[in-house]
Amino acid sequence: MASSGLQGKVTLITGATGVVGPAVVAAFAEDGATIAAASRSEAELAHLREELGLPGGRWAGYLVDLADPAATQALVDAIVARYGRIDILAAVAGGWRGGATVAATEPATFDWLLRTNLLTAFNACRAVLPVMQANAWGRIITVGARSAVTGQAQSGAYAASKAALIALTQSI
Repeated sequence: MASSGLQGKVTLITGATGVVGPAVVAAFAEDGATIAAASRSEAELAHLREELGLPGGRWAGYLVDLADPAATQALVDAIVARYGRIDILAAVAGGWRGGATVAATEPATFDWLLRTNLLTAFNACRAVLPVMQANAWGRIITVGARSAVTGQAQSGAYAASKAALIALTQSI
């Protein structure tokens, strides 16, 4: 039986079809939220919607590259045009690459982790904050990692990207 704790709350979930995203989408949907699901895969969005069985009024899927600030702003604008607001941002988009010491980590890997774990969340937060401020209400959830606060061998670049995400979230 679905709860109604988030009934009527418009929730943008980034990374909706990734490793963690579907569980986050399901939890918010179960609690009554209206879902705006962001992904890079149209097929995975369609599959997730079918799996959840949400009606069109409580579901909208969006294809977006969250590393692109203009595309992220267009996403937020589209959600606001459809629903009138965004109440909650669950910035779940992210990824892991590791298994190498800092000295052996390629700069491209470090860049990818910063783009995937930090820039996507920064762009999403930057775009939704004015909407939430205009409505005088909002919640932002980001996903960190234990290694961001404790460090972890052969995961320095990942830990750094997640530590930066934690600092961004605390700054907001």
